Amino acid sequence: VQQFADTHGIEVLGISLDGKQLASIHQNRDNGNHIQVPFSPALVLVNPNTQEMKPLAYGFIAQEDLLGRFLNVATDFAPDF
Repeated sequence: VQQFADTHGIEVLGISLDGKQLASIHQNRDNGNHIQVPFSPALVLVNPNTQEMKPLAYGFIAQEDLLGRFLNVATDFAPDF
């Protein structure tokens, strides 16, 4: 995930549900029950200005699929034609 974020200029923040940090993520934070997700691992797109959260993926996903999902969610599934 960090490599994907670095490649595409996206900030990533690892949020831990169990207090364990991911060494592969540059920035980590304990959740403290602030963010509720129905499943983990989860990738969630967050607008830091509005605090709006949009789920991108649950479980594992290939980087190519994640890129498509990111585009769809970030643009509210706007057609690209």
